[in-house]
Amino acid sequence: MGKAIQMITIGALFTTISNYCMRRSIDEGESNKAFLVIQLMLVFPVAILLNPVRTGDYSFSHQMAVFAIITGTIFALMQASLGKALEYGPAGLTFAVVSSAAVMPIIIMVSLFGRPFGFNYTIYNGIGSVLLMLGLFWEAKIGINPVKDDYNAVNWLIFATLAFILQVSVLVMMQWRALFIQFPFYSDQLYLPFDAESAKSQWFMPIMFGTAALINLWIFIYTQNDHPNIYEFLYGAFGGISNSLGSFFMIMATEIATPLEHAMLFPISSVEVMIMCNAWGQLLYNEQVNWLANACCVLGVLIGSFHYEILRRLIE
Repeated sequence: MGKAIQMITIGALFTTISNYCMRRSIDEGESNKAFLVIQLMLVFPVAILLNPVRTGDYSFSHQMAVFAIITGTIFALMQASLGKALEYGPAGLTFAVVSSAAVMPIIIMVSLFGRPFGFNYTIYNGIGSVLLMLGLFWEAKIGINPVKDDYNAVNWLIFATLAFILQVSVLVMMQWRALFIQFPFYSDQLYLPFDAESAKSQWFMPIMFGTAALINLWIFIYTQNDHPNIYEFLYGAFGGISNSLGSFFMIMATEIATPLEHAMLFPISSVEVMIMCNAWGQLLYNEQVNWLANACCVLGVLIGSFHYEILRRLIE
């Protein structure tokens, strides 16, 4: 297993823990707004410890800071759109739509940059991605019936689509930044005025989450009248630490991924998170889980990420 896959798997584990903390926070406070504020307020200092403090590199790039602010704003808007979609429609289908965004970045990166930058999308990647999306929506079918009493199809479609587009945008921007690090001599062909040194700035992650934290704080202040309870603080804190570590390993994975790993890096993470969340959902909440749909997702990842070229050479 490649190092990038190992890191994305570790990141998926911490993301699963963060999702569990969010679920527990909603159980206690009936809203995820306070959780997101507390989580991201903690993610910001933890990101500083994991990046500039850990590496001892405090060099600052104004260009990368602007890029991080834009990414953080998109990330915050994605979370807000996801929350609104959950208010209007079924949770299972909503999460499936957002999770399926994981198959889109590689298609966009192939269209923009292609083989010279390590992006090679084969028919097997396509088949794997289709199976992954089918599995995700199959899994979500449980959440469609019975439909919520306040189900509003039009509003749900608007916010779910917006969350999908914004999630794709965040993932693309993470991989885009990584290209400046992996291909320092071709930075002039990547459409943005960055170089390898600015792209390596350890302030990218802190500024990204700091921006998202401030936006979510503003949303909370103007939409919530009550104060978070002690449980929301605790779950927000644990969720923040887990989310920091999950994001750290995900960003690291994009920076060291090989051309083979690029295509299925985010889909692998999506499937791992889904399976682990379904596991604790069934064990701790007695939720109904469609394991056949999960198996369809795993099959999609296996087909999409297997190195057929190496197998062909071994056979020959």
